[in-house]
Amino acid sequence: MLEIIECKTRADMRAFFRAAKEAGYTREEEKYLREYAVPPLSLLSKNGPQAYFVAKREGKPVFRALTGVDLVFNREKGEMTGYFSLFDGESDEEAAQAILDAVLNKQSAWGME
Repeated sequence: MLEIIECKTRADMRAFFRAAKEAGYTREEEKYLREYAVPPLSLLSKNGPQAYFVAKREGKPVFRALTGVDLVFNREKGEMTGYFSLFDGESDEEAAQAILDAVLNKQSAWGME
């Protein structure tokens, strides 16, 4: 059974990073992401809300995505848009679609178009 989690705890964030095991990141890239993709060192986290999602199947993290809003960009461009990144994991279409749905729902909740 597939479960989608919005990461709130350290354990959730560990699962978030484990979900990309099959994505082919090098050890150095993983270290960089762990250091700079999350607050307080994530520069984008200072510009608006962010959410980290992980899909688990039978307790194993299989897919992930980071989504957020850059309010500074939106103010400068006069837009109401968000972004997503780190959209990767195992080759699992159902998990990818469920994560994308969670991202879109979160962006809508933040008032983004």
